[in-house]
Amino acid sequence: MDLLKGAKEAELVWQDIVNDIYHRRSKFERIIPLTQRDVLLESFDAWDREFSGSLENAKKIRNDIEDSFDDIKKNEAEKWHRKIEVMKLSLAQSRAEMNRKFELMEQRISEAKNSKDMG
Repeated sequence: MDLLKGAKEAELVWQDIVNDIYHRRSKFERIIPLTQRDVLLESFDAWDREFSGSLENAKKIRNDIEDSFDDIKKNEAEKWHRKIEVMKLSLAQSRAEMNRKFELMEQRISEAKNSKDMG
């Protein structure tokens, strides 16, 4: 049961990351000047593709576990458990990296606004 719970937790975190990208994109679209918007949207599109693919992979793992849950042997369960643990590490690293990029974007936007206001 812990195996299925871990797979579902990983899937939910990936979904949360994809949702976060969508909401931050909306926020940045409102505050970014039109001249810089294309570059910003390309970055968000790339993140969305990357993380949506990871979300689909997490869903596939969870579905595979659900479909064969009653038939999973101990050694298979251990293999799935390792995959899920690696996925969780990747989630933590991906979320931290994404948050750093968002913070840098916000900082650059703020600096650009401040220099524009002062000029």
